[in-house]
Amino acid sequence: MESGKVMKYLSILILFGIVTVANGQSEELLVFTQTEDTFFKSEILEELKDLAQTEGIPVREIDLLSGAPEELTTSPAIVYQSARGRVLYSGRYAETQTLKNFLRTARVAVQKPGDFSKAQTLYAQIGRAKVVMPVKITALKGEASADHPDLEKQILTWVQQGMQQFAMGDRVQYGRTDRAFYLDLHPYINATGTLFLGVEIYSQFSCIEPVFSALDTPVSGKANDLSAWLPQLGKQMEEQVLKQLQESKIGDAYHPISSGVPVRSWEELGLDLPEGSADAPFRVPSEGAIGADWVFGGPIDNRIPALQFQFQEPLERYSGEVAEIAGSMEFNSGQITKGYFEVEVNSLTMGMESLDQKVLKSYLKSRKFPKASFQFVDIPPHQELSWGETTNIPMTGKLQLLKGTHEVPCQTQFTPMIDEDDQPVLLVQAQFAVNITDWYGIAGPDGPSPARKTLEFNLNFLLHEK
Repeated sequence: MESGKVMKYLSILILFGIVTVANGQSEELLVFTQTEDTFFKSEILEELKDLAQTEGIPVREIDLLSGAPEELTTSPAIVYQSARGRVLYSGRYAETQTLKNFLRTARVAVQKPGDFSKAQTLYAQIGRAKVVMPVKITALKGEASADHPDLEKQILTWVQQGMQQFAMGDRVQYGRTDRAFYLDLHPYINATGTLFLGVEIYSQFSCIEPVFSALDTPVSGKANDLSAWLPQLGKQMEEQVLKQLQESKIGDAYHPISSGVPVRSWEELGLDLPEGSADAPFRVPSEGAIGADWVFGGPIDNRIPALQFQFQEPLERYSGEVAEIAGSMEFNSGQITKGYFEVEVNSLTMGMESLDQKVLKSYLKSRKFPKASFQFVDIPPHQELSWGETTNIPMTGKLQLLKGTHEVPCQTQFTPMIDEDDQPVLLVQAQFAVNITDWYGIAGPDGPSPARKTLEFNLNFLLHEK
């Protein structure tokens, strides 16, 4: 084969790793467990295996007694790996749809090293794992609120005093398989100086429903004698968090891996990355002009969503997909001239029914705004699209969401090919990020900024020639 053709073929395989996935790229799901994972092994593992089998992904179980890679700090640890790399699951393993989303999106995800940090936060080192407990104290309300300007700092100090395992860190580094619970305190003070604290604890996997709540029965005590009663509250909150780690039946029970478990590399454990397949379901035609009119033709592979989204790290666990998409593009002499796509907002899912309902009703107001659209408004001059060649085109689109519009930079890649039926197809990949809070007034999940404001979109779909 001529060197030029070899390089063209290799570039197609590299840029479209997703294509090799669609035709059977070697892949597997690794499940690391230890003795403490009784609920997961008895109630969840077989369901996970069934899901993986449905997706055509083999599962390999690994007992942590034999050792674990340094990146793993809690179990069960669920890891997808293929020739493209490894993707660690971060979510509630008891949520079937969330697991299914993970299996589908992991095929096209490229996961960065999971090294995160939080300033001024409570944390506990348990074995290999860090358990992080950020505290959010809402603004003090009540008749005497102006008389206590430093109350927030004092509350945090005395709550921590009652904890045995959690300390205060100026800046805490933690990894992807470490765990976090968010403690929300809602203070109110009356005219006699009695302070009332409503309490909520949220899992890192849901900002919608707390795993513990005492808003209707707040704890209380004298605001000028916090040391007399707040340490007891701290003790109770620590116990609640540790209880969730040990006993949760909704998928929050992640057990720290003992520091006595030997650190062994993936390769030492015989878990080398699989090799990819060289067979692709699309081919380069020998001749023919590229058509002028194209319409949306669905995902490149039915197992992989055409449109996926997630918040930026470390909030990437809030992710999902949109199923119903329509749109078209026009070409003139191999140059893109127009592009318009729209989605049915109600086809959005994030893997949890309660979260979907909250997002669609309260944030996206899908009854009033059932569609969102993306229209190319600035397409720079670019090289003429050619069969089998990937053309990168940075362009700008106008995203209409709710009642607002905003111009969004978009990185796009186009590769014209023919499919197994010898029909022309255009493989499209696109990536863009949206500031949902500043641009559209949508509040993101609890977490650091700009991650909580920034929603990243990844599209992988086909266009069919009209």
